[in-house]
Amino acid sequence: MVIEGNITKLRPIKKGDLKYIQSWINDSEVQYYAQEEYPFHFNSWLIKYIYNDGINGKRQIFIIEDKNQNVIGELWLFPIDLYKKTAELVITIGKKESRGLGYGKDVINAVEKYCFEKLGLETIYLKVFSFNARAISCYKACGFKVIGKIPGKVVRFGIKYDELVMEIRKT
Repeated sequence: MVIEGNITKLRPIKKGDLKYIQSWINDSEVQYYAQEEYPFHFNSWLIKYIYNDGINGKRQIFIIEDKNQNVIGELWLFPIDLYKKTAELVITIGKKESRGLGYGKDVINAVEKYCFEKLGLETIYLKVFSFNARAISCYKACGFKVIGKIPGKVVRFGIKYDELVMEIRKT
């Protein structure tokens, strides 16, 4: 299944995508904004293990491509709870040159439509570190609202920061 945005496309992850993931998941900037344990090195075995359920179709893990079919990131919908009609969204624009160009917003808007119209979900939520202003701005532009925070959840260079919980509800 493919989810089309205006300037992006989401497709299921394939084994061949792991080389892209390994390059950005080990990038210090990506880790700074996305990983609780920082810094951390992900070897190829660990990446294969983490993404195996997506490759085998057991989890909704998507690769984000631009309109020229360049792999620029990944998106997870996990966990999906069909009983509670919720899903957690995790997104990474891994390719540095693709950050800040509107791809994240485009992908999130396309996924919102998919979740609400195709999956019948009522709420999508996500977690973001309080110092990640660019991501928070993107999420707010997509309609997400802060609904809570976990104080001091992440530490960077000896400073504790909150983790924000944001959600969007089907209207």
